[in-house]
Amino acid sequence: MAETLECDDPKLRFQAAQEVLNRSLGKAHATIDVKATVDSGQAHLQALISQTALAASLKTVEALTIDATPALSAPFAIESDG
Repeated sequence: MAETLECDDPKLRFQAAQEVLNRSLGKAHATIDVKATVDSGQAHLQALISQTALAASLKTVEALTIDATPALSAPFAIESDG
């Protein structure tokens, strides 16, 4: 590679220098230009619908019934010796 950097052909010298830089610094990252159109009103509406559905599913709970009937169905009496 050192010999190529010193050769007479400018194209080869450029390619060799570029290869040295790529190996030492890494290749340059590509730049991409992206354009997107977003309907923020529609996106907001969809988010509200999703949140409302989630909230409704969390509020739906089965009622829990607790049986509070006493275990003894007859009146309870305490006997005393006196």
